[in-house]
Amino acid sequence: MVKLEQQPLEYLSEEQLDELLELTGNPFSEENERAIQDKFQQKINETVVVPMQKKRKFTKKVAFLTCAAVAVLLATGFAFRDDVKVALLKQFGDESTKLLLNADKLDTSVTDKGYRLSALSSFRDQTTTYFLSELTGLDGQKLSKNMQIENWQMLGGGNTQVVDYNEQTNSVILLTRAIQMENEEAGDDGFILKGFSMGGRSEEARVSVDWAKTTDQPVQWIDITKQTAQGGGWNEELSKKYGVKTWEKLIATGIDPVKIPLPITTDNKVALSGIGEHDGLLHLQVKAENSHLYNLYDLTLMNKKTQKKVSSLGSFQVDVGTHSNDTGRSDYEEYVFPEITKKDLEDYDLVINYSTNDVYQTGDWSIRLKKPTKLETKEFGNRELTAGNQTLSIKNITISPLTLSATVKAEKLDVKKDLVFTLHLKDGSTKEVEVATSFEHGDYTDTVSSEYGYLDIAQISDVTVAWK
Repeated sequence: MVKLEQQPLEYLSEEQLDELLELTGNPFSEENERAIQDKFQQKINETVVVPMQKKRKFTKKVAFLTCAAVAVLLATGFAFRDDVKVALLKQFGDESTKLLLNADKLDTSVTDKGYRLSALSSFRDQTTTYFLSELTGLDGQKLSKNMQIENWQMLGGGNTQVVDYNEQTNSVILLTRAIQMENEEAGDDGFILKGFSMGGRSEEARVSVDWAKTTDQPVQWIDITKQTAQGGGWNEELSKKYGVKTWEKLIATGIDPVKIPLPITTDNKVALSGIGEHDGLLHLQVKAENSHLYNLYDLTLMNKKTQKKVSSLGSFQVDVGTHSNDTGRSDYEEYVFPEITKKDLEDYDLVINYSTNDVYQTGDWSIRLKKPTKLETKEFGNRELTAGNQTLSIKNITISPLTLSATVKAEKLDVKKDLVFTLHLKDGSTKEVEVATSFEHGDYTDTVSSEYGYLDIAQISDVTVAWK
């Protein structure tokens, strides 16, 4: 049974209640249902967001409408949710209105440095806790559409993004997807915001480097695996083409940075700190400005004659303790390139991809959260794929209205890993969910999940899986 306090009717004005009352006939007609759906879709598509309305007292009119329209609300959602809920619906699609009936309504807020963070809603499934919040600038403090939430904490990490911006109210809606730790049930926890940036821009610079000043310098190699934490990126498919089968192999050995790196950009934000060859691959290490206002995120080499770019197999951070760690990044990033030697570098320019921010705002916005409501899930057991001498075991296939998750076990490292799960619905239709597994840590096991938007799990009759 649906509880009355879970209905959105309590947020409506008298005019909106009267409008719904006109649409809610007795008996309820298909025409009225379509009208409500149209109004709902019109609200979703609006680009101008109105301030959130205050909760109203529960009146007889609300009670009557709840009884008369509850079936429609369950089937189609409701048109006049506030702007915050509309932002959530934009993330997961029209049918996700049903999520709101189970989501927790929150009203905690905290203010610091002229900004107020308000907790709005939360729910979770088998892999992720979803937390919706609103950040508002007070007393002239401005927010912008292109904000990045850089420094935050919740559960095992994940992603926090701006999903809506309202210039009139000087506020943004934030959606956090926080990963729940493996084999750990979500409990009381909190969301902590420590910093965000504004005015971000992505840029690219092509630099002509005097390679002769660095290629003749002696190189000292160090064991990178001894670092307590490791970040970077890995192009798995390209790496295996050149014999680098695991992430551990890529990051095993790195360059000990020179004491005085060679600046290679006119603003001195990027400098070369080492170039060397190891196991037939070119290692190119740079030191970039380590601040919240500058972030180097990729390097490529471009042939001066053909203009062809050569991408790296991946990159990793080299931490030698020369930074304050305020950004969470190391000073040095090392890129590994195939097919190019130190002698070849004279034929190449360096292409730097980076981002800059105008402002980085720090503060302490901490909100304590209770254990969120868990969405209903459905178990589909285990599956196995075999082709020749390749075998994959797919266990604990679990479906929520938003996410598919499973544990994948391989008998050997070289097995094909890209999978397609097919969700079979009772009406005969299907939905494909692609998953890329990774056994980079050498134990041949990976826990995978993929978010696909809203699906009514009661309509899913079976799940099959195949190699992509």
